[in-house]
Amino acid sequence: MISRYVKKSRSAIRSYLNNPLDYGKKKSTGRPTKVTSRDERNIIRVVSNSPKSLNDVRAELNLSVCKQTVHNAITRSGTIVRQNIARNHMKRRSQLVHHGNLCL
Repeated sequence: MISRYVKKSRSAIRSYLNNPLDYGKKKSTGRPTKVTSRDERNIIRVVSNSPKSLNDVRAELNLSVCKQTVHNAITRSGTIVRQNIARNHMKRRSQLVHHGNLCL
């Protein structure tokens, strides 16, 4: 028997003989991504240095994914980071809104 000669189990020999090209290759695990790497690059290109919303980006690129998926692509890239508004700037903006003064 072949299994004794090569010191492998009979099932391993059988699976190799049934499909020698795919033998030893692992199947991809997990859920496939909805957004391709090209789509992610396009999202980053559109979002960088623009105040567009996630829905605007999604509409511009004709993506059939939810806005959270677009957000995840931006976060995953790491190049675009949301910055918090400084407290004094936030206070000044709220004063402008409440008093109706738009002059700085």
